Amino acid sequence: MRKTFKSILLLSISALLGDVVTAAEPIGLAGVYECNTNPESIRKQMYLTVDFLDATVPDFTQVFSGKESSFQLLPKDFMNAKKLKKCFAGQKAPGFGKYKSKYVFSNSSEFKLTNPRIKDGVIVADWVDQDGAKGECSIITYPDRTIRILGLTELTRDFSPDNVTLTMVEDRLPEGTEAYVTPPAVADFLLNEAEKHLIKPKVTSFEKQQEIKVSSARQVGNKVEIEMKLRNKSEYESLTITVCQKFGDESFAVDSNGKDYTPDVIYAQTPGSHGDDAAIKAEKGKWVPFKIIIDNIDGRVDRFKKVGVFFNIAGGFFMDNRIALIENLPVFQEMPEEIKPGD
Repeated sequence: MRKTFKSILLLSISALLGDVVTAAEPIGLAGVYECNTNPESIRKQMYLTVDFLDATVPDFTQVFSGKESSFQLLPKDFMNAKKLKKCFAGQKAPGFGKYKSKYVFSNSSEFKLTNPRIKDGVIVADWVDQDGAKGECSIITYPDRTIRILGLTELTRDFSPDNVTLTMVEDRLPEGTEAYVTPPAVADFLLNEAEKHLIKPKVTSFEKQQEIKVSSARQVGNKVEIEMKLRNKSEYESLTITVCQKFGDESFAVDSNGKDYTPDVIYAQTPGSHGDDAAIKAEKGKWVPFKIIIDNIDGRVDRFKKVGVFFNIAGGFFMDNRIALIENLPVFQEMPEEIKPGD
């Protein structure tokens, strides 16, 4: 598995050692789920068993012993016992799963789910895979008992299971137990945020001697913070780079609705400094992280059409202004208070 949007490690030592991990509180989700789909020509398959009531799901080495098994949606050899990972052998937990994606090459992984809980109306659980990668996922549950899992695996969103729906093929909820359903407004918000991971912003650096990348952008209150990093590829051992606000050429930002944000509310932030004091010290060949802050945001911004960041660059006897242009930049949001379920 390769990188997830959030990674929060809350796994107990007993879980890592293979002891039974019980749910913090019972949640109405228990059953066997499968998917076998081909979105955008990428084959995605998953087998998942969960029990968020008693957390007594055995790992797959205790369930599958032959080359083939009976499934509703998956090929018979999907859980070939000889190919199963042994890292969870003998364990019990709230859930275990196997996921496989294939385009040109195949990615296959097995994972364990622990610590299920309700957070802002959605089921959240921690995951760990056979390679020790860890993270947090959100499980959206629907009235028809299908589910979507967001943030599972470290794969990029093109190859992750974020955009697939799992079908319940075996109901394991005790009779009379109500299945948990994610509130529709919460589900819609989470899916909209997940879609932003598929948007690939275009970044044009200010010149070939400097390389710049955008990691992410997030709105916090009335500010948007754009996480960036820069690498000095010039002939100079060190460059001092500041965001231009008063150099004639000025930074700008235009959101997807065409609203323009004035240059005097755009500034840089480096660790321990901000505003006019935030000079970016770029040593040759090294990546330097920094933020661009767009202040005084009125309302919610989901995407910037264009962000132009003008830099003043100084090194040796060299001094000049250059631009980095970011196009089609998604902005991630915190869940609005008005859609969060009450206690």
